[in-house]
Amino acid sequence: MPLSMTGSSRISTELHSPPPPELVVWDDEHLRVVREHACFRALSWRCVVAVAPEWGRLVEHLTAGRWRDTSRLPRVVELMHRDGHRLVILPFSGRVVLQVSYAVAALQRPACATRLAEELATTLAGLTPPPPDGR
Repeated sequence: MPLSMTGSSRISTELHSPPPPELVVWDDEHLRVVREHACFRALSWRCVVAVAPEWGRLVEHLTAGRWRDTSRLPRVVELMHRDGHRLVILPFSGRVVLQVSYAVAALQRPACATRLAEELATTLAGLTPPPPDGR
């Protein structure tokens, strides 16, 4: 039995459509933070960075504050927040995942993700070079 192509085009459209607003906790010119589709407990949040920063500088700035580097693999940066949250950065692909601590009450997790996203966005904004002056 031949496969229908109509189903695959529908799936492709769904994969590239914007996430539902209720899943987005942060969205500005530097960063968008969206709950992972498979995470129903609001623990895992995908961070989409608008402009890839110099990852080493980002880690340096974050670890100067509330985060500490707990990386175990050379190509994966893992940062642990003092409150038990994790930030996983894959510099070679640009993937960034924020994981809220299990200790946070379920109803408070989106608000917690928003606060952490704000901290990350502020750091990213400080690392982003100013726009060219129009030359």
